[in-house]
Amino acid sequence: MGRNSIAKKRTENPKKRLEIILGLIDFFKKNSLSTSNMDDIALALNRSKATLYKYFKSKEAMVEAVIHFKIDAISAFVLILNDEQIPFFQRYQKSFDLLQEHITDIPNEFMKDLKEVFPEIFLKIERLIEFASAQLAEYYEEGMRRGVFNNLNARILSQNDFVFFRMLTDADFLKEQNLSMKEAFKDFYEIRCNGLLANK
Repeated sequence: MGRNSIAKKRTENPKKRLEIILGLIDFFKKNSLSTSNMDDIALALNRSKATLYKYFKSKEAMVEAVIHFKIDAISAFVLILNDEQIPFFQRYQKSFDLLQEHITDIPNEFMKDLKEVFPEIFLKIERLIEFASAQLAEYYEEGMRRGVFNNLNARILSQNDFVFFRMLTDADFLKEQNLSMKEAFKDFYEIRCNGLLANK
């Protein structure tokens, strides 16, 4: 009798996988998500297609890895908001610095293509927005209890955040307003700080 086939366990180098993900982030800053193919990606990252397929079974898997990387990085803002070692309002400032670092470098067209080409992956971003808004609502409520923030409706504030973050994912709206993510983020942050801080 012949030997039963044994499924080979895929071996991956986490460091190399991360290097590829970081390369993909840079690639999609400059290239179309919808029209780029595995050949384009392999050439730009100076990797063989065989190497890419070792770590990612498809272009969609690559995009999903990029989004998971970004989501993990962005979600770290919660740790800052709850860090008792940092003065209360500085937590907000540092959180927005982190959000700006990881959100505003995403091209408008990437978000548009992501929504159209990979809607299931785009839903992960919408869930992140819901999570971020809920966390900010709790922070606003705590700030009002401490007297750091004006006594406002925290749920309305967080809903306003939700609408804003959703707006950042709307490439058509940003294009109509002639805004980049970075410009929109800066304006929103200044408006929010002016309305929040008590005794300003």
